[in-house]
Amino acid sequence: MLNYHSGCEAVAFGAWEAGLKTLYSYPGSPVTEIVEAMQRLPEVKSSWATNEKVAMEMAAGACHSGARTMVVMKHVGLNVAADPFFNLAYTGVVGGLVVVVGDDPGARNSQNEQDTRQLCLAAGVPVLEPATVQEAKMLSALAFELSEQFDLPVVLRLTSRLCYSKDKLERLERKPSDIPGAFATPIQKYLLLPAFVPGCHERRNHNLQALAGSNIADSLCVRTLPDKLQHRYPLGIISSGFPSGVVQEMLGQDLPLLRLQLVYPLPAQQIRAFAALCDRVLVAEESSGYLDQQVRSLGIPTLDKPDYDGVGEFSLQTLQSPQAPELDSYIRATQPGSIDIRWLDNLPPRLPGFCGGCPHTGIFQILRDRKLYVVGDIGCSTLGSLEPFSALHTNLCMGASLGMLQGYLDGLGPQAATECVAVLGDSTFFHSGMTGLMALARQQCPGTVIILDNSGSAMTGLQYTSLSLAAPQWLELLRSLGVVHCQVLPSLEPKAIECWLDLELARPALSVLVLKGSCVQELNIKEDTPFRYTILESVCTSCGDCVRDTNCQNFDVTDLDQDKAQIAISSSCIGCGLCSQLCPEQAIVPLSVSMLVPKAGPLAKPVARLAGKLPWARIIRRLNQQRWLAPLLNRIEQSLHQILQRQAAKAVKTASAAEPVQFYPAD
Repeated sequence: MLNYHSGCEAVAFGAWEAGLKTLYSYPGSPVTEIVEAMQRLPEVKSSWATNEKVAMEMAAGACHSGARTMVVMKHVGLNVAADPFFNLAYTGVVGGLVVVVGDDPGARNSQNEQDTRQLCLAAGVPVLEPATVQEAKMLSALAFELSEQFDLPVVLRLTSRLCYSKDKLERLERKPSDIPGAFATPIQKYLLLPAFVPGCHERRNHNLQALAGSNIADSLCVRTLPDKLQHRYPLGIISSGFPSGVVQEMLGQDLPLLRLQLVYPLPAQQIRAFAALCDRVLVAEESSGYLDQQVRSLGIPTLDKPDYDGVGEFSLQTLQSPQAPELDSYIRATQPGSIDIRWLDNLPPRLPGFCGGCPHTGIFQILRDRKLYVVGDIGCSTLGSLEPFSALHTNLCMGASLGMLQGYLDGLGPQAATECVAVLGDSTFFHSGMTGLMALARQQCPGTVIILDNSGSAMTGLQYTSLSLAAPQWLELLRSLGVVHCQVLPSLEPKAIECWLDLELARPALSVLVLKGSCVQELNIKEDTPFRYTILESVCTSCGDCVRDTNCQNFDVTDLDQDKAQIAISSSCIGCGLCSQLCPEQAIVPLSVSMLVPKAGPLAKPVARLAGKLPWARIIRRLNQQRWLAPLLNRIEQSLHQILQRQAAKAVKTASAAEPVQFYPAD
């Protein structure tokens, strides 16, 4: 039976059918879904690693033992794994090793647009590049055979468009590998000592040449010719990956096309044979000009493309060349007819933002109000750079915030420590931040570091890649790294955070604040969430500070910038209570409390004001810590919520009966 599956799922299915035994990864878009799909399949041990280097090293041990192994990461993750990656090309493999790398042309989910093909060229590692979802599945399985036959790791390069594309796939039976498990020998191959390295290098080069001249390499060149066959064509196109699929679909009937599924090492004979059929050759690709450079290195001249600069995703317009004016007519013929899209201008923009109820939004309001310069990192914390917070000013790569903080203080002087902080998540800290913190401690740098702990990699879907530490364990770890002044605080206690932050900023020494709060992705949002909050209309002044200070998606707001904004809290509220603590009028209380206030009759307004003054978030948190009491409180809250829903439904029904809605009003 054929079902629709994504490119990521296709890779997982192909590897599983090829007998994959072990899989390692650090999550990163656009390839996280490969691991999640594999975790739903049997007979494969899949693990999240602390970072990509560790994942690559785990994969090295597994493939050297004879197991077919896959390691998955995004393109910038390959930078982190470069040390073992380069050396694996020297040692070779026993069981097949496939390195799946997700490139991101257009940088939709990344901090750069780097091209993995260039890194593989430097490392001497073969690269397969599918153009379609079906090819992704086929090449995922074939990569293991290539790896074992030519004794090399093999990279499967994907791009965002292909990862998120969907197509019909046929599932096949699993074929277990017949390689026996054993410890890798001889040491001349697997021990990289100076005496053995030249031999390993020669073996790698020989294996690459053997692959380039093999029948398999020839079979990975797909040549399509126009319907009207000729002995020679005025123009031909060479392409690979997702761009080759676009070119084949849009121009394949008019122009000859050579699609390369093996992009390193290049099958030179096939490329030269294709070029011999064409007067001129044009290369279609995205990211860097890798393929164009490699084709030219074979002595084949290619046409210049003035509009191509390697920025963004592929489009046919980047193929235009003054040396091929006839291509313009082909491209124009592929363009859709005139469509009026002016209505799109009236749609409000939808910017990224924190999840509704995220416990780590409050710190960015605090940093914004203090006008601090925030050195950020990679992860959810980057969302603090957006409105209404605008409280993150720079980032570089995973774990870089700590080293950059020290660099700023070295450049500006220790007095700047009162004006800037470093912010990173716990997953980033364990990924590559611990060494930076050790350096800060050793240099006795007077900076303040804030670690946002949600016990996982939340930006990519909450994968558990590192340790989940309780407060005493955090303090023990930080002190073992040389940090004397450290404190663990609940992330939903803004008053306490403000006090401690002011104290640490004034302290002429290194200090670390760990803010603990569970990611909202751990909650089951399909069920009624206890202790939702609501707004007491008799107390609320419609100032809008609750919205501006939290940017919570669970607020329903109308006319926020007007004198009297209309604000309500939707049923999506998860009950974190941050807004109730930040409301200047203390008008936000638990839903159950708001239902009891009208029962006070003439005393309702003073009772409402008194109710708003109570620290409900802290009270609820303390009550929930009593294991015997928490289930009862949750049940009461849910019952009250159901009563409110029935009352609302009854009111709607009554209003509908009184004033029927006219779906088709008369002219």
